[in-house]
Amino acid sequence: TELKFFSAAILFFYVGVALFITIVMIKHKQNPNKYQSWENTILRLFPKAQHSSECAYFTSMAHMALAGGIENRAALEMIQTQDSSQSFYKKLQKAKVKLHPSEGLYELLLKNELYEPIDIVTMNVAAKSGRLEIALENLAHQLTKRAYESINQSLNKLEPWLITLLTLLVFAIVFAMILPLLNVLSSLG
Repeated sequence: TELKFFSAAILFFYVGVALFITIVMIKHKQNPNKYQSWENTILRLFPKAQHSSECAYFTSMAHMALAGGIENRAALEMIQTQDSSQSFYKKLQKAKVKLHPSEGLYELLLKNELYEPIDIVTMNVAAKSGRLEIALENLAHQLTKRAYESINQSLNKLEPWLITLLTLLVFAIVFAMILPLLNVLSSLG
């Protein structure tokens, strides 16, 4: 009887997980604005990659605003209205508080804690040489590359654990299916 209970519990667990996933997918499909995208949800599992990705997005937006000739303060306000994560928005607000009322996006890029120190030095040198727009474009590409590398490194560390977990799950499914058959065979013979 214990084995029957065990196999039934495993099967109910898998049915429950399948129903949960189905319900979440249906809710997300019905109202996609209420729920985060799958990419953002997964990216939250990798904070370093998430920060690099958000910095890359911010840098790309800053590049477009400055290259488009948008006024410095207006560019900063425009970028802040874009959809970004709460943690990055808080860091951006913290950096913005340190600015003088006459300063805007240009100064925020050069005086913040959002980027690595080497990136800030690079932007300062590029600003002094008049090539900040090019530096921002290159930095956005580098930050995107860092985010991908960070995710790949994290997944490479997780891969053996995932394989072990999947092996155990498959074993549990097979065991739950074979157990009732063994009970029937033992009762027959």
